[in-house]
Amino acid sequence: MNNSRKRTIPSSTSSQSLDPALLLPPSLTSATTSSLSDAAAANEETTLWSQICADLNALDTARRTAESKVSKCNGFNQKLEERGERVNNKVVLKLMEKYDGCVREASEEEKILEQLRERLQLLIALRTATETGLDTKRKKRGEKPKLGSPMVKRAKSDDAESTLLQKGDQVAVKPISSDWLLAIVLRYIDEKKKYEVEDAEDDEERPGTRKKYIFPAKMVIPIPKDVNRRPEFEAGHEVLAQYPASSCFYKATVVLPPSKNPHTAPGIAGMYIIKFEDDGDIERTVEPRMVLDMPRMTKLTKS
Repeated sequence: MNNSRKRTIPSSTSSQSLDPALLLPPSLTSATTSSLSDAAAANEETTLWSQICADLNALDTARRTAESKVSKCNGFNQKLEERGERVNNKVVLKLMEKYDGCVREASEEEKILEQLRERLQLLIALRTATETGLDTKRKKRGEKPKLGSPMVKRAKSDDAESTLLQKGDQVAVKPISSDWLLAIVLRYIDEKKKYEVEDAEDDEERPGTRKKYIFPAKMVIPIPKDVNRRPEFEAGHEVLAQYPASSCFYKATVVLPPSKNPHTAPGIAGMYIIKFEDDGDIERTVEPRMVLDMPRMTKLTKS
């Protein structure tokens, strides 16, 4: 190895110890003392914020560990240059081990950052929906909102919709730290623009009971009742599909839409043929109702 070609890994500036728990937004604290109908939503936001705080602490720890490894790696490089020794296989292996350690720590930081970004996006969506509901409550009767604001556009869209989901409608939702799952609408909370939904399956830990969740309307994906009114997803389209014999939805890619499915056997004819991500490149059939367009938020977190 030519010593002149060695590179020094830049070390990031050391950061002070984080105490993210002190950053808890006052709105989250006040939300927990609101009416009982808001308790589930407030609890979801608070739980999510606690996870974000834990991620921030984990990120700080990972960064400090990475900086320590980078410092040791740079020190080892510097000693080699100062000694002017010939690099042998033993030294090369030691160098590779140190560089691999730096790469592992960088990957861990990246993983934590990606998780942080996803959770922050969820929290922003939840808070936006909550604040919109609060602002709607505070408006005087007959007061017209200013034109052109995003909140007004959202409210107009909600008011104009004649297709609000009804009790018993099937939807896909994604609880915190969970897969997308099939749920049933229990009610619509108009003042907060949120839905209360119930898991379509019993709780594994408490048989006979089902978990309930509250989600902003824009985070609830309706399961279409009539797929004939919806255009087909073409081959190669990224979708969210129900995994066969389960109530969970996963990212998948369309291989063949129903109109191009050549099979005529019962259970296969008229179905989507798709490949699920991380499923061994196996082609599976899914009924059209349970094949949904990939949510925009999921696309963003993968970019």
